[in-house]
Amino acid sequence: MPVFRSEFITDMRFEAKSGSVVVLDAQTGISEEDLEILDSVKEKKKIVIINKTDIARDDKINEMKRQLDGKCEAPVIVASMLDGTGLESLEDEIEELFAKGSVYANSEVLITNVRHKQQLDLAAESLKSAMRAHESGLPLDFVTIDIRESAEYLGQITGESVSEDVLREIFSRFCIGK
Repeated sequence: MPVFRSEFITDMRFEAKSGSVVVLDAQTGISEEDLEILDSVKEKKKIVIINKTDIARDDKINEMKRQLDGKCEAPVIVASMLDGTGLESLEDEIEELFAKGSVYANSEVLITNVRHKQQLDLAAESLKSAMRAHESGLPLDFVTIDIRESAEYLGQITGESVSEDVLREIFSRFCIGK
């Protein structure tokens, strides 16, 4: 049951102009980064999720709820994506935002993790470097170095490593340098 619902919620995207879902870690509490994110979406419709409640202490969760009480005008859902606690409440809140027309779905993605944003920026810069190398006529080996570097940055986000097989597959499908 939680797997289906978690995938449904993970795949849901909100237009950044209209609404956001902010997920907080109940184990670590509210960090400076969390406060910055909450401040950046203060004018938007939002839902705040206190996640990992299955492994956090109740006093920590209650403290987070007290901290949020005056700081944001948004529903706060106490949940565990692992065991499914709170998912029904989350679905209800999302439905309510859509039903009221407060937010609407599209394909835009909001990145809320600073490290992920940095890795995505580095990956994009490596791809631009690969394009410049290709356009300037450098050998394919130089282009490959930049593409591999970009894939490594993305792999640091997903936890996956990029193998030679993946790179071979990429180059087998695209004709570069001809």
